[in-house]
Amino acid sequence: MASLLLRNVVGFFSRELKVRAAQSGRTAEEEHRRILESALTEPTGPERQRYAVAKRLNKLVQMLNGGDRGRSGIDIPRMAELLGLNTAGGLEAYFHAEDEAPFDLLDRISKTFGLNPEWLKFGRGETFNLRQRSLRSLHLPGEQGPENPSLDYIVKTLNPQNIFFVRSLGDIGQATVILQTSAWRYEGFYDDWHVSNRVGASGERQLFELWELLKTIEKNFDIRRRTFGRDLPEDVYHSLRRGEVFPGAVLDQPHYQSFWQEDFTDAYQTMPIARDCDDADASGNGKGYAHYGKGFQSAQATVRSLLDMEKEKGQSTPR
Repeated sequence: MASLLLRNVVGFFSRELKVRAAQSGRTAEEEHRRILESALTEPTGPERQRYAVAKRLNKLVQMLNGGDRGRSGIDIPRMAELLGLNTAGGLEAYFHAEDEAPFDLLDRISKTFGLNPEWLKFGRGETFNLRQRSLRSLHLPGEQGPENPSLDYIVKTLNPQNIFFVRSLGDIGQATVILQTSAWRYEGFYDDWHVSNRVGASGERQLFELWELLKTIEKNFDIRRRTFGRDLPEDVYHSLRRGEVFPGAVLDQPHYQSFWQEDFTDAYQTMPIARDCDDADASGNGKGYAHYGKGFQSAQATVRSLLDMEKEKGQSTPR
């Protein structure tokens, strides 16, 4: 093995080398050799980018498959097929950091799987991009279009496979909408409703708007058949909203299934499940909705109060 003799080394570095060697239990010569090996094998700038992208690509596949039930799973050949590539070999080279992935391909991957392209290319921001629109846009009246969207316009434009009304089980009862636009892509909203008593005057109005939206869906069979509810633990809800997990890995879990969005429309608690008794003429006692928590029932009471106010004003609102 070749030898290397270093002359005129500053005394400080010589002493520091001996200290580091002693701390690691190695001789000064062994420590010197490790420092040289580390410095000479460290990737250059372009290599670091290549390795970083490869690491994120592999993490993406892991996230797409993590906790995902009922799917066939995804691997490099399947991903290549979804991207419209002729072979999987070129894509595999990017996963193994053998070649540098071009930005246009990374943009295609981001679009296909609903990723934040800044994350895939540079490691910046959240992984999955679920904050494209505002929930307020679902309630906009008048002519619909890109500048004035509504649920009807969004459904016709994106034609989502499924529409998920997702609620947090925390005290605030945050809730939002997530649209599944393809087998592997989800789109969402950057704000939420508070389905609880933790609301002010504007929050009360927003609860009423949510009730109206859900009543509209109730009357539209095409949208209703694609609409599902999910109740998530608070930490899972926030992790999903922050784009830290693949949405499908959460929303496909059967134990998160809920019908809260359907039951919320029963503001006067007249459905049999709400009465929770045999007397068909009894007023709703809310016991049937107790499993949703007190916040849910408080939100229903808020809507009920606003409906009563509308009636007093002589404005008939369908129930």
